[in-house]
Amino acid sequence: MLSFFMDPVFRAPFLGSMLMCLSSGLMGSYLLVKRVTLLGESLSHAAYPGVVLSLAIGALVLIPADDRSILVILAGAFLFSFLGMLTIEKLHLNYNIHLDAAMCLILALFLGVGVVIASQVQFSHPLWYQQAQVFIYGQAATMTDRHILIYGVLSLCIAVFMVYRFRQVELVVFDRAFAQSLGLKLRRMDLMLMALIIL
Repeated sequence: MLSFFMDPVFRAPFLGSMLMCLSSGLMGSYLLVKRVTLLGESLSHAAYPGVVLSLAIGALVLIPADDRSILVILAGAFLFSFLGMLTIEKLHLNYNIHLDAAMCLILALFLGVGVVIASQVQFSHPLWYQQAQVFIYGQAATMTDRHILIYGVLSLCIAVFMVYRFRQVELVVFDRAFAQSLGLKLRRMDLMLMALIIL
């Protein structure tokens, strides 16, 4: 069994996928309880223009094989997912649009913008475009040890937060009025959970 984890062919894909599933399961259970399971789908599509734009910007200063390119991609994906989350929230709260309709609108809008940008990047930076496709559609077999490190840090952040703040998260999900009466900063907690969902 130990040789399975030491084998360079299996180690990175297995551990990387396991770490992503751990963090996705922790945040997915939160989304299920909040009854917004479509939010993960909406945010993953909202990340697409961020991935493509960050690759286009990264192409100016980095080469495709550079180890820092994954961090540039993750930063762009995080930024656009966060923008998508805030837009969904604004549409739902300020314009009284049903939450499911707001999520579907953002999913379609951001994905469409991403496809338009990708159609330009495909011809101007073909190597970077291929990297965007790998990032979006996924290729577990191409994971390396640096991916394990990145996913390990992200999963650790999510797991530590959920364990350390479990009671506060529980109160925010099940009884917001009681949580507010205890002095919990609901907006700050919502923003932290939003950031962890996007991660």
